[in-house]
Amino acid sequence: MRSAARTTLRLLESLIRLAQAHARLMYRDVVTLQDAIVAVTCVECSMQNTALLGGVNALHSRLVKKP
Repeated sequence: MRSAARTTLRLLESLIRLAQAHARLMYRDVVTLQDAIVAVTCVECSMQNTALLGGVNALHSRLVKKP
């Protein structure tokens, strides 16, 4: 079984890379809020209508450490 923390870490790393890539496409050296929003929107669209996460949106859920 895959860990939720590992999936979340991978997701965050992917969002960072997507935001950086969008900034480069816009000919910027610095990532802006707009780049981050575009990255999140892109990932949300790709996750929409998939059963991969069992109906849980990982972008809007909080990572909670269970005892």
